[in-house]
Amino acid sequence: MGEIGKLGFGFMRLPEVEGADGSKEIDLDTLAGMVDTFMNGGFTYFDTARGYHGGRSEAALKAAVVDRYPRESFQVATKLPAWMAKDAADARAMFDTSLEQTGAGYFDFFLLHNLGEERTRLFDDWGLWDYLAEKKREGLVRNLGFSIHDKADALEAVLDAHPEVDFVQLQVNYADWESETVESRKCYEAARARNLPVVVMEPVKGGSLVKLPDDAAAVLRNAANSAEAVAAIERESGLTIDLLSAADEAHLGFAGATCDRTIERGTLVDIGGGSTELTRIEDGRDFDNVSLGQGSLSSYATFVRAILPDPEEMDAIVGAFFERLAALPNRDAYRAGTAYGIGGSVRAAAKMHAQLRQEAIRPKTMTADQIRAILDTCRNDPDAFAHLALKASAERIHTLVPGCLILGTLMGELRAERLDICKYGVREGYLVERVLG
Repeated sequence: MGEIGKLGFGFMRLPEVEGADGSKEIDLDTLAGMVDTFMNGGFTYFDTARGYHGGRSEAALKAAVVDRYPRESFQVATKLPAWMAKDAADARAMFDTSLEQTGAGYFDFFLLHNLGEERTRLFDDWGLWDYLAEKKREGLVRNLGFSIHDKADALEAVLDAHPEVDFVQLQVNYADWESETVESRKCYEAARARNLPVVVMEPVKGGSLVKLPDDAAAVLRNAANSAEAVAAIERESGLTIDLLSAADEAHLGFAGATCDRTIERGTLVDIGGGSTELTRIEDGRDFDNVSLGQGSLSSYATFVRAILPDPEEMDAIVGAFFERLAALPNRDAYRAGTAYGIGGSVRAAAKMHAQLRQEAIRPKTMTADQIRAILDTCRNDPDAFAHLALKASAERIHTLVPGCLILGTLMGELRAERLDICKYGVREGYLVERVLG
């Protein structure tokens, strides 16, 4: 395996524009500009997968990279998700589909996608290791490896069974380095002990480490020496920090939500990673923000062992959130016929609903029954749910169900008959009130 630049370009989360029919399309012009910047910086590794972006990612890579640059000037990595296939023949056909969709001619890196838990068994049962080894002998694969979301013991079991692999792709970042559920350090050390090259995925945890996490922001906000801490960070980073109070964040969420609509009465809901914010709206004004210390990501980290929660874990998430909600001294104040949702968790729920209904456009309004339908699918047919969730919001597959559980609990307890999904939120509110003024 030759030397490759330290950064790769992931095709899991791509820029989108609204198509003529109102559906979301990949913005190929913007994507091409991003690829040019990446290549001009001396980097050449592009990563995609059969299921990314609803099955459209590989074709986007062809348009933005393969059709625009000499083949020897870049590397293509893609992945085969056996757990999305109906049977062995369907899984094997994915290879030919990927070859056609990317137009790459061959794959510099090819991965068995997302091993771990029961998913690992499919790759063995369906003979995919031998099938891909043959593709390597034919010259269609240069380096064969796998990605895995599981603990170090599971990783070592796969490596012991398949010592022939050329590399492994692992989730490694500072937040997961000593995580008891991810075990980044242990997994990395297991791979390196075998002298295997490691491709790092989730280095910024789906973007969540790019900005200060909600629970970390709360620590900084509430610290006795908050001013001194902010000053030290500004001094070391050379950046100016505007540390928002919980009340500021709630108000800016309201300001963003009302950029394109008037809200006279209701409750604004913002399900973040580490907390859930509620804001009462009366006569077109925002009041009584409250922050509940449980969000979609913290629910996942606390209660979920794999990627999707099992029924018992789902019940645990609901129970913990219900206790927080029940402890509110003025819970009745937030009861309203309509809730207004902002943030990624709410939008992911809408995308999942569209997938369940086989609709191209996500809804602007949802009901409590529709949220329950999402959760019932996860409980009753987790494999089908995972397949649809990857199409709906692959980057949020692990937090989608926790977010829906929180959302469903809120709608029930606040007696909300419907949820209006707002296009804008805190960032837009900050832009309108703090930047544009």
